[in-house]
Amino acid sequence: RSTKKMTDLFLHRSALGTLVNLSRNFKDISLTSCRCLLNLLGAAKRKLERWNEQKEKKQKKGEEKKGEEKKGGGEKEEREIYAAATTLDYLFQTLNSCLSRSIPENPHLIYSIVVQKDLFGSFPPLPSSHLPLSPSTIENVQLIVNYFSAHLHSCDDRESPSSVFQKIDLASRSWSASVLLEVDEYDYIYDEREEPDDYFISSVCHALILLDRRGRTQSFAGSLETAGSSVVAL
Repeated sequence: RSTKKMTDLFLHRSALGTLVNLSRNFKDISLTSCRCLLNLLGAAKRKLERWNEQKEKKQKKGEEKKGEEKKGGGEKEEREIYAAATTLDYLFQTLNSCLSRSIPENPHLIYSIVVQKDLFGSFPPLPSSHLPLSPSTIENVQLIVNYFSAHLHSCDDRESPSSVFQKIDLASRSWSASVLLEVDEYDYIYDEREEPDDYFISSVCHALILLDRRGRTQSFAGSLETAGSSVVAL
């Protein structure tokens, strides 16, 4: 939820970075998880598209110099745009890392990206504060989308799911990863809070209060105090 709302950049980067680091070992990803990944990618793409459209309108009206980043949206908007750009970047790295290693083991992911192949067309430019998306990473994902789209082109609405996944399995067997462009291995290095103990204590407090659905927050006072003491001791 925090990753989609993009409210906490620390948590946002950490969650996406974890996906990137683990993606090389992803196998048998569920259909629900695949949809969540692609929905998140789509949400970030749409946010950047709207931001670029608003920027172009400003430029046409002469309210902004050509090539200058949009201003006036405030710190919150800048943070959300940066988070959306980070989402696109990390999710493409996740997909590339996973699919370049384990296509046969992830039929649900193949099926999901073929169904939503329009997501992988053109992408809006990122803000200058963020590094551009890796062309090789994007092209690799598009190569995979095009390959399996061609093999599933004959499928229609009347075809059973088992038949569709059988075609994916057959296409996977003839797939060769050698056609993919070489991409540097990426390992996300986790950021560290300046005051990790305070951050952890506040997070624990929030979680415990949410768990107390009947409003008995007083019953957690001892637990909170113990948790705080333990973190300080660490």
